[in-house]
Amino acid sequence: MLTSLSAMIGAAHAQTVFTYGGKPVSKEEFIQAFNKNPTPDTTSRKAALQNYLDLYINYKLKVQDAYDEKLNNNDEYRSESDNFKKQLADAAVNNEANLNSLVEEAYQRSQKDLYLNQVFIPATTDTAAAYKKINEIYSALKAGKALPASDTIKETSIGYITAFTLPYDVENMVYALKPGEFTAPYHSSIGYHIFILKEERPALGKRRIEQILFVVPPGFSEAEKGAVAHTADSVYQLIQNGASFTAMQSQFSNQQNDKTDIEVGVGQYTPDFEKEVYALQKEGDVSKPFQTAYGYNIIKLIQKIPAAIDPNDLASKGMLQQKVEEDERLDLAKQKLIKHWQTLAGYKPATYDAATLWKYTDSVTIGMPLTTFKNISKSTVLFSFAKQKITVADWLQYVPLEAKQAAYPEMMKQFVNYANTN
Repeated sequence: MLTSLSAMIGAAHAQTVFTYGGKPVSKEEFIQAFNKNPTPDTTSRKAALQNYLDLYINYKLKVQDAYDEKLNNNDEYRSESDNFKKQLADAAVNNEANLNSLVEEAYQRSQKDLYLNQVFIPATTDTAAAYKKINEIYSALKAGKALPASDTIKETSIGYITAFTLPYDVENMVYALKPGEFTAPYHSSIGYHIFILKEERPALGKRRIEQILFVVPPGFSEAEKGAVAHTADSVYQLIQNGASFTAMQSQFSNQQNDKTDIEVGVGQYTPDFEKEVYALQKEGDVSKPFQTAYGYNIIKLIQKIPAAIDPNDLASKGMLQQKVEEDERLDLAKQKLIKHWQTLAGYKPATYDAATLWKYTDSVTIGMPLTTFKNISKSTVLFSFAKQKITVADWLQYVPLEAKQAAYPEMMKQFVNYANTN
């Protein structure tokens, strides 16, 4: 089946690398596929190209064999093919959504920590009054005036944050600030915020610690709190005199059934707790007892984990890319991109009864008769593009058999996006 093969992959004039079943594979197609599959740095490009060529030829031959055997008409094959197309579509969307730039942005932001304060006006009921108040405060700040004297209007500390600590739209706002600057009012689900950048520092990374927690339950009297504090101080003195931290942890910590080995990152815990964690300088250092909202803590520094990620190290960069892919920033970029694509493709939603469609879908997936449904059939148009109409039949191929009615509305949104990228 293989009729020709380019002996010299690097030849600039070679336009067809090989053909199979009468179909040519161009140099551009092959190089594009190769570039999407990074090779180890220890492999020369020439050797990597030759190795990947062998794999790519085998892949194309297997695809052609499947068509020759008419396996493309098999239900299992079609399902696998649809899944593969979806993976390719996701990869294409990630590429167009500029995943690499989002990873680079996250890398640059992760190199520094920001110390933030905020002014917050709650708005769960009277949003108009809260909106008016936050804008009055914003105008005062822009004019260089002090905040109005009020028990309800205060500038409070958020503490240090870094990339991925806050929602992405807030992160965009605060990383655009210089020390002393503040954001415009931001509306969240609980009210209005103005974020103020107080200072910034080179990123400190993470810390792995062990802790002994002496819990102070709500309602403890001052005498009971004092007794807990005394116990914590006694344990600290024992550790200073050579007692094993692990032994003291096992004997005294109120976290015996929870994690006592903790990885602490900037912005993950309360500022008072993080301040004590990052104050420890050397691995093995033990803090004096300090009080938090949960009680008295003694912590031991086990490991300093640097913040810096070598952008040239594929493993490190891959970990950061995974965080980006799991974060809302990629979803937001995709949504913006898909809306743009929908406009270009002439997307138009059709009119149909969604409740009836959900019932019809249930009936098809469990094999019930369809005679009782009106205005819904496999040929009913759900939405269209300039050159294509998407029908109920297309929808039924997309919906998995185990899907439930409650998931259909959100699944329909995903189906529109899927259809737009296939």
